[in-house]
Amino acid sequence: HRDLHSFPTRRSSDLKNRGNPLSAKARAHLLSSLSTFFRDIQEWGWIPRRFDPRRCLAAPRSLRALIGPKPRIIDDDVWAKLLWAGINLEQSDLARNDLGGHYYPLTMVKALTVVWLFCGLRVNEIRRLPVGCTREQWNASDDSKAAVCNLDVPVNKTGQAFTKPVDQVVGESVRAWEAVRPQQPAALDE
Repeated sequence: HRDLHSFPTRRSSDLKNRGNPLSAKARAHLLSSLSTFFRDIQEWGWIPRRFDPRRCLAAPRSLRALIGPKPRIIDDDVWAKLLWAGINLEQSDLARNDLGGHYYPLTMVKALTVVWLFCGLRVNEIRRLPVGCTREQWNASDDSKAAVCNLDVPVNKTGQAFTKPVDQVVGESVRAWEAVRPQQPAALDE
């Protein structure tokens, strides 16, 4: 005779998806786990190397295409803290390298942070912003606060070039970085 209360019970949340197919993300994760398993046992010499698990068990393109972004809504108080930290970024906030210096200049990190916070661009759009991508447009009135900063975003693989009005702090931060930015060799746009 066993005490039935000693056995673990299944929660109803565990059973709600029973019988349904796995999500695309779960299938890709299972393939990745299986690939890791076979790579490890080949490396440990338990089985001979007859195939490359990374190639044979890679998630197919059709499966990866089903895995989309899952944006989350950021609470207002958390967003306010992010804005404050981004605008008030200081040298002491940056990580140091092994030699005691900083990996990147403060003006560059601050410009990237402000662009990320205020512009709503994708990572590849931010990375491809050219020098001179900001320009001010003054209102007809003589009020100096009537300036609007326009950000020119170049063509990307999903859309055409466009210009968007952004906060004045974006233009100030980007121009501050452009003023101290060292010359860069020309590079091909992939």
